[in-house]
Amino acid sequence: MRQRLWQVVVMICVLLFGSWACLGLVWRRQQTRFYRAQYEAAEALRRSETKFRTLYDTTRDAVMLLDGKGFFDCNQATLTMFGCATGRSSARNIPPMYRRRRNRTARIPVRGPTKGSPQR
Repeated sequence: MRQRLWQVVVMICVLLFGSWACLGLVWRRQQTRFYRAQYEAAEALRRSETKFRTLYDTTRDAVMLLDGKGFFDCNQATLTMFGCATGRSSARNIPPMYRRRRNRTARIPVRGPTKGSPQR
Protein backbone atom coordinates (compact mmCIF):
# COMPACT_ATOMS: atom_id res chain seq x y z
CA MET A 1 0.00 0.00 0.00
CA ARG A 2 2.77 2.38 0.90
CA GLN A 3 4.60 1.69 -2.37
CA ARG A 4 1.39 2.39 -4.32
CA LEU A 5 0.98 5.73 -2.51
CA TRP A 6 4.55 6.74 -3.42
CA GLN A 7 3.90 5.80 -7.04
CA VAL A 8 0.84 8.07 -7.12
CA VAL A 9 2.77 10.93 -5.47
CA VAL A 10 5.65 10.54 -7.93
CA MET A 11 3.23 10.41 -10.87
CA ILE A 12 1.49 13.60 -9.70
CA CYS A 13 4.87 15.34 -9.30
CA VAL A 14 5.92 14.27 -12.79
CA LEU A 15 2.63 15.53 -14.26
CA LEU A 16 2.94 18.86 -12.42
CA PHE A 17 6.55 19.29 -13.52
CA GLY A 18 5.62 18.43 -17.11
CA SER A 19 2.74 20.89 -17.16
CA TRP A 20 4.96 23.64 -15.70
CA ALA A 21 7.62 22.88 -18.32
CA CYS A 22 5.01 23.15 -21.12
CA LEU A 23 3.69 26.35 -19.62
CA GLY A 24 7.25 27.72 -19.45
CA LEU A 25 7.85 26.86 -23.12
CA VAL A 26 4.61 28.55 -24.19
CA TRP A 27 5.46 31.62 -22.11
CA ARG A 28 8.97 31.76 -23.60
CA ARG A 29 7.58 31.50 -27.14
CA GLN A 30 5.09 34.31 -26.51
CA GLN A 31 7.83 36.45 -25.01
CA THR A 32 10.03 35.84 -28.06
CA ARG A 33 7.19 36.80 -30.41
CA PHE A 34 6.50 39.97 -28.42
CA TYR A 35 10.12 41.15 -28.47
CA ARG A 36 10.52 40.24 -32.14
CA ALA A 37 7.42 42.27 -33.06
CA GLN A 38 8.68 45.16 -30.93
CA TYR A 39 12.09 45.02 -32.63
CA GLU A 40 10.55 44.88 -36.12
CA ALA A 41 8.30 47.86 -35.35
CA ALA A 42 11.28 49.86 -34.08
CA GLU A 43 13.27 48.98 -37.22
CA ALA A 44 10.37 50.01 -39.48
CA LEU A 45 10.10 53.30 -37.59
CA ARG A 46 13.86 53.88 -37.92
CA ARG A 47 13.76 53.21 -41.68
CA SER A 48 10.77 55.52 -42.07
CA GLU A 49 12.52 58.26 -40.08
CA THR A 50 15.62 57.89 -42.24
CA LYS A 51 13.56 58.19 -45.44
CA PHE A 52 11.70 61.24 -44.12
CA ARG A 53 14.86 62.95 -42.86
CA THR A 54 16.69 62.31 -46.15
CA LEU A 55 13.80 63.68 -48.20
CA TYR A 56 13.33 66.61 -45.82
CA ASP A 57 17.00 67.61 -45.81
CA THR A 58 17.81 67.10 -49.50
CA THR A 59 14.78 68.59 -51.24
CA ARG A 60 15.09 72.00 -52.87
CA ASP A 61 11.49 72.82 -51.99
CA ALA A 62 10.77 74.78 -48.83
CA VAL A 63 9.35 72.43 -46.20
CA MET A 64 8.00 73.88 -42.96
CA LEU A 65 6.65 71.95 -39.98
CA LEU A 66 3.98 73.80 -38.03
CA ASP A 67 2.19 73.41 -34.74
CA GLY A 68 -0.38 75.58 -32.99
CA LYS A 69 2.26 78.21 -32.16
CA GLY A 70 3.80 78.44 -35.62
CA PHE A 71 6.93 76.95 -37.18
CA PHE A 72 8.86 74.47 -35.13
CA ASP A 73 11.19 73.18 -37.84
CA CYS A 74 12.11 73.83 -41.44
CA ASN A 75 14.66 72.71 -43.99
CA GLN A 76 17.54 74.70 -45.45
CA ALA A 77 15.50 75.74 -48.52
CA THR A 78 12.97 77.47 -46.22
CA LEU A 79 15.72 79.35 -44.40
CA THR A 80 17.21 80.43 -47.72
CA MET A 81 13.79 81.54 -48.99
CA PHE A 82 13.21 83.75 -45.94
CA GLY A 83 16.83 84.92 -45.80
CA CYS A 84 17.51 83.55 -42.33
CA ALA A 85 20.73 82.21 -40.89
CA THR A 86 21.72 78.60 -41.31
CA GLY A 87 20.56 76.13 -38.70
CA ARG A 88 17.39 74.64 -37.29
CA SER A 89 17.39 76.98 -34.28
CA SER A 90 16.45 79.88 -36.52
CA ALA A 91 13.19 78.22 -37.57
CA ARG A 92 11.37 80.18 -34.85
CA ASN A 93 12.67 83.46 -36.31
CA ILE A 94 10.80 83.01 -39.59
CA PRO A 95 8.03 85.59 -39.97
CA PRO A 96 4.75 84.24 -38.62
CA MET A 97 2.53 83.24 -41.53
CA TYR A 98 0.47 80.61 -39.79
CA ARG A 99 -2.46 81.95 -37.80
CA ARG A 100 -5.27 79.97 -36.32
CA ARG A 101 -8.74 81.16 -37.14
CA ARG A 102 -11.28 80.87 -34.38
CA ASN A 103 -14.52 79.30 -35.49
CA ARG A 104 -14.85 81.46 -38.57
CA THR A 105 -16.48 79.89 -41.57
CA ALA A 106 -16.04 81.40 -44.97
CA ARG A 107 -19.33 82.22 -46.63
CA ILE A 108 -18.83 82.58 -50.32
CA PRO A 109 -21.98 83.09 -52.37
CA VAL A 110 -22.30 80.79 -55.35
CA ARG A 111 -23.79 82.72 -58.25
CA GLY A 112 -22.55 81.23 -61.51
CA PRO A 113 -23.86 77.65 -61.45
CA THR A 114 -27.32 78.61 -60.17
CA LYS A 115 -27.97 80.93 -63.16
CA GLY A 116 -26.69 78.46 -65.73
CA SER A 117 -23.74 80.59 -66.84
CA PRO A 118 -20.43 78.76 -67.51
CA GLN A 119 -17.65 79.03 -64.96
CA ARG A 120 -14.38 80.49 -66.18
